[in-house]
Amino acid sequence: MREDIARKLGFKFRSANQSITGINGITQASKYSAKIEVSNRDYTFARNVQFSLLPKITDAIPVSKLNISDLNIPASIKLADSNFYMPGQIDILIGSELFFEILDPEQHYLQEGNVILQNTKFGYLVTGTLPQSQQQANCCLISEPSLYITVKKFFELESLPDDSKEITKSEEEIYCEEHFVSTYKRDKTGRFIVRLPIKENAETLLGYSKENAIKRLNGIWEKLNKNNTMGTLYKEFMNEYELLGHMEEIKNETLDKINYYIPHHSVYEPEKTSTSLRVVFDASAKTTSGFSLNSILLNGGIIQQDLFSIVSRTSADAPVKTYKLATVTYGTVSAPSLATRTLKALADEEKAEFPDAADVICNDSYMDDIISGESTLDGAKKLQTRLSQLLQRGGFELHKWVSNSPELLKDLSASSYVFDKEFQVAPVKTIVILWDPKVDCLTYKVKISDKVNFSKRDVLSEIARLYDPLGLIGPIVTKAKIFIQELWKIK
Repeated sequence: MREDIARKLGFKFRSANQSITGINGITQASKYSAKIEVSNRDYTFARNVQFSLLPKITDAIPVSKLNISDLNIPASIKLADSNFYMPGQIDILIGSELFFEILDPEQHYLQEGNVILQNTKFGYLVTGTLPQSQQQANCCLISEPSLYITVKKFFELESLPDDSKEITKSEEEIYCEEHFVSTYKRDKTGRFIVRLPIKENAETLLGYSKENAIKRLNGIWEKLNKNNTMGTLYKEFMNEYELLGHMEEIKNETLDKINYYIPHHSVYEPEKTSTSLRVVFDASAKTTSGFSLNSILLNGGIIQQDLFSIVSRTSADAPVKTYKLATVTYGTVSAPSLATRTLKALADEEKAEFPDAADVICNDSYMDDIISGESTLDGAKKLQTRLSQLLQRGGFELHKWVSNSPELLKDLSASSYVFDKEFQVAPVKTIVILWDPKVDCLTYKVKISDKVNFSKRDVLSEIARLYDPLGLIGPIVTKAKIFIQELWKIK
C-alpha cells in the first residue's frame, strides 16, 4: 500500500524491515507496515490484511489512455473501476493469498475474446488487450531478508574496494556526462547554461498541474496571514528571486500546451541568523496523470527550458501571477548533479590561471560547501582570494565563511558574510560532523534510543546510524562492529 494513502486514511504505522524485489533483482526497503481491513462496498466480503507501506507501488496503469470506443460493455455489468481506461496511480497491491479469494466464477468475453470481464467481490475487472500508445509491464515480489544477509551487507557497505576493481558508471551516468559536455555553454558574463534532463518521450506523460499549484499557494497565504513576519520574509524572498533573474513573469500565458507548475511552500526557522525563511520547491508534486516533473527527469538529458513554471502572488487577495523559472531550481532531481558538474567544468576551464583553487573545488567540495584550509594565515588568505576570483568567473559568490582565525574574516564584503554574525558562537555543522572553530575541534553527536530492551535488529540499526564518510571515528565504529560480531555468536 502507498504510504500517503495509509496516512490519509489514518492507519497506524508499525516498524518493519522488508525488501521489495522486482525484475532484475532491483529492491526497495519498506520501513513500515499496517494491518488493514479490506472490504467491498456492501461489506459482503472483508478480510484483515498486513500491508507493507511504500512511497510508490508502480507507475501509472495504464501507461496512456486506452481506446474503448469499440468496447461495448453490457449495461448490467457493474465495474470495479469505471475509469479503468485512464492512467491512474495504484494504491494497493494484493498477493496471491487474497487474489484468488476475491474472484467470482462469472466471466464475459468481448472483442472476439481479446477482452475479458472477470467478476470479483468488488465488481467486474477488465482484462485483456486494448490499443494504447505505450506498452509497459510491471512485476514485483516481497521478501524479508535474513539478519545474516542484512549484517553481511552492512559490513560490505563500508569496506574498501579492491585495487583491482574499477568504479564503473551506469549507462545513464555515461549518457549524462556525454550530454553535459556536448551541450553546456557559457554566456558573455561567464555563467553556465545547462540543459535539464528528461526521459525519452516522457513529456507526454505530464498532466495538468496549475490547479494544484494554486491550491498550494492559497494554503501558503493562509499560513502567512497568521504571522506578519513570515509574510514579509516570504514577499522579500520572492521579490529577490525575481530581481536576481531566477524567474520571469509570463504576461501572455499559453494555455493550449501542458506546462508543469511547481508548487512551493515556505519553511520558517527564526533561530537561524542568515536565512530564517526559505522557499522549498516541490517538483515531486503529481499532475492529474499521476506523474510529476521529478518522475520524468534523469540526472542529465534534454528538456524544454520553458516546460515548468510557478504561480505566486504578493498577498492573499492579489491576483495569481505565473512565472517561468530561468535557472536550475532546487527541488528537481537533476539540480544536485548539474550544480556539482558545473563546478567541476568551471574548475577545469579556469585551472590554467587558478591551479590551486581549481584543485580545491575538485577535491575539497561537497555539494555547495567548500571545506579546505592552509598551514599558514598568508596561504589561507591567498587561497581565499583565488577561490573567490575563480568562482566569480562563473557567476558564483562565496559566502557564509567560517575560520578558526578571525583575521581571515576581517576584510570580507557585505555579501560574503561570516556564518554567524557573532563569530561562531556555536559549533558549525559540516556534513555530519560539528566543527568548533574557536578551539579548532571536531565533534560527533550520537543519539541512542532510550529503550530498555534491544533486539539484534535494533542494535544493527543503531550502529548503522554512525555515518562516518571521512573515517574520523573509525576506532569507535570498529568497536561497534566487533560488538555486533560477538552478539551474533550468541544463539
